[in-house]
Amino acid sequence: MLLTIDIGNTRLKLGLFREDNLIKKEGIPLQSIDNVESCESLLSDFIGQFKEVQGVCVSSVVPDKTLLIITALSEIIKTSCIIVTSETKTGLDLSPLKNPQTLGADRIACAAWAFHTYRKPICIVDFGSATTISIIDGKGRFIGGAIIPGVDMMAKCLSNNTASLPLIELTEPINLPANNTLTAVVSGIIIGTAGGVERIISEIEREMGYKLFVVITGGNAVFAAPYLNIENVIEQDISLKGLRAIYELNRD
Repeated sequence: MLLTIDIGNTRLKLGLFREDNLIKKEGIPLQSIDNVESCESLLSDFIGQFKEVQGVCVSSVVPDKTLLIITALSEIIKTSCIIVTSETKTGLDLSPLKNPQTLGADRIACAAWAFHTYRKPICIVDFGSATTISIIDGKGRFIGGAIIPGVDMMAKCLSNNTASLPLIELTEPINLPANNTLTAVVSGIIIGTAGGVERIISEIEREMGYKLFVVITGGNAVFAAPYLNIENVIEQDISLKGLRAIYELNRD
């Protein structure tokens, strides 16, 4: 049994794998984790009756939460733990990047899964706290990508920095031209994000000289993906699946 942990900016994602099967997963707001004791309780509840955890693989973009999780893990699981960095063996070549050590471990995990699964030039669009675009060529080289604010971040920014615009729910109806403020905000954010992603991918493909296989993932993919006018496949849990793939490469 393998425990995978993806520590994001707003959520902690947990996954339990039996061989290559994801048998249990859970997403938890990161703000609920503020001390070692709460981490221990959370992890123990998640593992539950699955006591035979033989390994742990962790990606994180929040260093202080990483320390809490690792400390808690040491109290409840007596097994090896791999923390993914740019130095970890992943099957990817990060040398095209100017500063690979600044690449988010979650993006590394997603890219590792995508390349090992598809083995072709690929673009991963992750609609998370930020909307990230990652490009891997057919040889497994992580070429680079782009980052724009996530849809939740855009909504909060508009609400926090204007006197009259409310904090909207992304479930509001989308329609352009919008005839009310709520619809105008959500339509602008969702369709604007989709359009921005399309343009970025188009520019990258023009620069590279060939088409990319586009994979969509992330918690907000359900909102933006329907408005993308490019061929794509939607895959969920790829950060957790990528951590499993990375663990298999490093378990010895």
